[in-house]
Amino acid sequence: MAYTSKDLQRAANITVRQMDHWYRRGWLEPFDRPQGSGTGIPLEWPERTVRKAIFMSNLINVGFRPERAHYIVEDYRRWNPTPSCPYILKIGNGLSLVFREGPG
Repeated sequence: MAYTSKDLQRAANITVRQMDHWYRRGWLEPFDRPQGSGTGIPLEWPERTVRKAIFMSNLINVGFRPERAHYIVEDYRRWNPTPSCPYILKIGNGLSLVFREGPG
């Protein structure tokens, strides 16, 4: 299923500028774009990218910087291919964060 940019922004509760910044940094990947297309061309986003934007937005809302949020999500995806599995991030001596996709 393809999502519009507006759908992605609403789902992740982010602004157009945030989405554009994340896209330009390579943190969000749309479906294939036509060669030579510039700004102003509507993009369509796969569900995987929308879920990533939501996860990043949630991390940023609790205090992570955008770049760190991106790396956390990428690490989560690399080591947890199954979204139902929790992801444990060790952030300090005896301190860990547990992430799960979905409600709850």
